Amino acid sequence: MVKSKNDVAFNIVVYAIMIIVLLVCLIPILYVISMSFTPYAELVKRGGFVLIPSKFTLTAYHEMLKDGLFFTLLMAYPLSRHGMPGNKLIMKGIVFTMIFSAGTVPTYLIVKATGLLNTMFAMFVPGMISVYNLIITKAFFEGLPEELFESARLDGCTEFGVLWRIVLPMSLPIMMTIGMYYAVAHWNAYMVA
Repeated sequence: MVKSKNDVAFNIVVYAIMIIVLLVCLIPILYVISMSFTPYAELVKRGGFVLIPSKFTLTAYHEMLKDGLFFTLLMAYPLSRHGMPGNKLIMKGIVFTMIFSAGTVPTYLIVKATGLLNTMFAMFVPGMISVYNLIITKAFFEGLPEELFESARLDGCTEFGVLWRIVLPMSLPIMMTIGMYYAVAHWNAYMVA
């Protein structure tokens, strides 16, 4: 089939438009991904715009995940133990905050009243622990066999030792899941952008 000059011109215009649309969609995604792998010093040196980093680092991902995951694990473990006094009352209070969240203005007022305004801590302290992630982690810890905890205590482990030596090594699946949930939450966090 022989194409006329009009068909060739039309195809060139369509391809040019498609390439422009592709670049408009692809460059912001590439920019965000490259910023996440670029060291902060390089970002400052280059004025904040880096498409291809000269150095590769995972520091941003480490910083993003360490606080939320760490505090979620530290809070979920004691709440999962049945002998903890006030366990059910604390969980009811936590679930209450999940159902009836305050919103933007009360969160701002709390951040201001606690002295976190205009600090780096105002970015991550208000949403450090996700109640949903806490409930999932607590349920996972409750599903672990009680015999493991008893045998560790018989061997002389403290509660922190049980958490460190028994629970955390068995909790890699929940840590990966919750870490991914926190990463997606940070990715979608428009309020702190």
